[in-house]
Amino acid sequence: MAVYGSETGLGTPQPYAIVLADALSRLGPTTQFWVVIVVANLAQLGVSVLYFLVTGLLAVMAIADEWSRFIVERKTLRLSSPHGIQRSSYFLALPYRLSLPLMAGMAILHWLISQSLFVISTEAFYYAGTGAPVSLVQIPEYDTYMVGFSFPGGMLAMIMGISLLIWTAWLGLSHKFDGINIGHTGNKLHMPLASSCSAAISAACHAPEIDDAAHLLPVIWGRVPNTDLWCFTSAKEVNHDLPDEKARQVGRPLGASKSGWSLEERSLGSVQGV
Repeated sequence: MAVYGSETGLGTPQPYAIVLADALSRLGPTTQFWVVIVVANLAQLGVSVLYFLVTGLLAVMAIADEWSRFIVERKTLRLSSPHGIQRSSYFLALPYRLSLPLMAGMAILHWLISQSLFVISTEAFYYAGTGAPVSLVQIPEYDTYMVGFSFPGGMLAMIMGISLLIWTAWLGLSHKFDGINIGHTGNKLHMPLASSCSAAISAACHAPEIDDAAHLLPVIWGRVPNTDLWCFTSAKEVNHDLPDEKARQVGRPLGASKSGWSLEERSLGSVQGV
């Protein structure tokens, strides 16, 4: 709660920057107080919702990034309760290189908004004269609450919020998923699209019966030797060979396809895996 004054700066109310003064003056003291509290914190609620949305988006991006790397390198599974050499899951489902900047940026944004919109308490007094025991006597019925606005704080909060959105968009636009070269065609084979779809993930995890300990060992996605099974496996020898015709078509955009992927590449997720 700020004390009304004429100073300028972050968190300092200016006389010309008072929100809803006329409407609030018609309310009773208790109602006025709670309305002011709600109005001053609406922006904080909006930022909290934005945080959950951005966290969800970055979590999907992080999952897709980790998933795509299983075609080029062996890695153990990541679990909330790991065993042996399995890896533990990320705090808040995000790697620290994403979660720490996001939490720091959101904390700064919350603070800047608190310095932009805030509650102002005004107290009324009358001068009782020099001979009175107390020269200034408070008049409680004229006390009021208002919502103050700081222009510098608002501008900095807006800049910070836009910067976080630009950072999120940059992460998505700048990332390129890993793939593996196929023969001499110059095309790359990528992991089947899965995101957080449990059906697609399950289709890629149907390992051969002989590979019953794959979930405890480093695995890679590819074709299991001497089979037509494409899945996660701990087998030492894994290949990604395709027939020449399919190898030439992988990655070829289709004229009527919005995704830009060839039918052959999209179908790999269902080859012997479901």
